[in-house]
Amino acid sequence: MAPTRSDLFNDSSDFLKFVINQKNGVKGLSELGLLSNISNLWRTCMTNVVPRDGPRTLVLENVKDATYRFFKLPAEVKNKYSKKHSFSNNVRFGTSFTPQAEKALEWKDYLSFFYVSEEEAYALWPSVCMEQVLDYMKEYEVDIKQLLQALMKGLNVDNIDNTKESLLTDYVKHFFRKSHNKKKTIEYSDL
Repeated sequence: MAPTRSDLFNDSSDFLKFVINQKNGVKGLSELGLLSNISNLWRTCMTNVVPRDGPRTLVLENVKDATYRFFKLPAEVKNKYSKKHSFSNNVRFGTSFTPQAEKALEWKDYLSFFYVSEEEAYALWPSVCMEQVLDYMKEYEVDIKQLLQALMKGLNVDNIDNTKESLLTDYVKHFFRKSHNKKKTIEYSDL
């Protein structure tokens, strides 16, 4: 079995020193065998902790459909949620496209939500997908916490403070791959 973080490092400062200060990075972790442990742990957690069928599939399909509806809105409507125009930092529409730096005309547009309260969501999130995103967050909250606990246990991390737990569980990403009709853009959504 691959070594765990606690086998290799006495505390988190040793871990950070190895990865960041000594500039070993992810490659260094990989050479120690720690990343294969994380990969195997992730595979186990995804198989055993997070169910993939039933009502959850419908919730996921609904949020994907709603996100596609958002991306089909006119540019003026979507831009209301851009960094420059949004009333909140907790909902953001943006793009990775920078014409000055791009050699090929490829980019990803994204829609990002950070949940603070239902009141803020109803007031500031795009109505075309707000209900579906809230349903998704509620449906998967328990699974995400179970997944985080299983990963932390597998890495021999005994406890995690509330702030870090909140950051790890509140930010869930989904990637929408290229559509089958060979569209030129990829839609990306942070849900």
